[in-house]
Order: sequence, then structure tokens, then C-alpha cells
Amino acid sequence: TTYFQNADVIFRFTFDKQWLKEQLPSVNLTANYLASLISSEGAVGGAGYYVERPTRVEYDGVSQGHVVDAFRRLALLNSIAGDEASWKKYNGLADLVESYFRKKFWQGDQYAEYRHPDKGFIAGHGLTDVDWTALATGIASEEQKLILWPRLKNEAGFYYNRMPTGIAT
Repeated sequence: TTYFQNADVIFRFTFDKQWLKEQLPSVNLTANYLASLISSEGAVGGAGYYVERPTRVEYDGVSQGHVVDAFRRLALLNSIAGDEASWKKYNGLADLVESYFRKKFWQGDQYAEYRHPDKGFIAGHGLTDVDWTALATGIASEEQKLILWPRLKNEAGFYYNRMPTGIAT
């Protein structure tokens, strides 16, 4: 996902459409590989952005949000380059993952941290970086934001030595 996100940042810094058109075939090829990791229901396979113990072998919550963000950015880049078919494809993938995440990862007042192949959705860690990711990437629904934000902003469990550096409470 960082490959797409970096292309987006470079383009937003330069607004160089020629550069963008030269890079998009490579970025789209990478996106097509990432798309192959998405289940038919919309879950992005694989672990998170850091090493977990035990390793997450199925569907990590942080990954879901960043994949949606990356596909939305890539869809916009393709639209700017005049490729409406790719815009539609990547926006559709983002919608699919977002819908799955909102419905399946939501556990009533927070998001699950991940989906384990045998144990299902794991949400017993308290609030986590998945909850922050859902807000930061814009994939939480309005109703979910209203429930989640007051809990996140007031949660002292994220603080270590008065610094909000914890990833789970």
C-alpha cells in the first residue's frame, strides 16, 4: 500500500501528469497483486504493518484501513490520468473492503484487532491501533465514529509516561 500512497504524495507535491502517466502502469500492476489478496467478501489477507506474536495469519484490522486508503488514492490518480476504468476498478475494491470492515470487524463499540482462522474476530485487547486506523483512513461509519471517538480520545491506556504511544489498551 505504501507504493500507492507514495505515488500519491509525489504527485500531490509535483502535479506532474507526465510523471504520473509513466508511473501508473507499475503502480496499477502492484495494485492488481494486492487485489488478489482480497477475498470475495472483501477481507484483505495477510498480517499487519509490524511483526505480531503470534503472527496474524488471516486478516489484520490495520491492513483493511490502509488498503482502502491506498485504493482510493490510486483510483483518484487514475482518474487524473484519464483512466476511468481503473478509477472504477480501484474505487470498487476500496468500497468492497470498507463494507466488509464496517460490518464484520465492528464489535459494537470498537473494532476487532484481527480475524483468526479458528477463533474468529479477536477484540479482547481493548482499544487498539485498528480503532485509530478506522478513523484516520475514514472507513468508520458516522455512527461508529460517534461511538468510538469519545472512547479513543479519553482512553488513558494509550499513554505511557504521559505520552500517547501505546497501540493497545
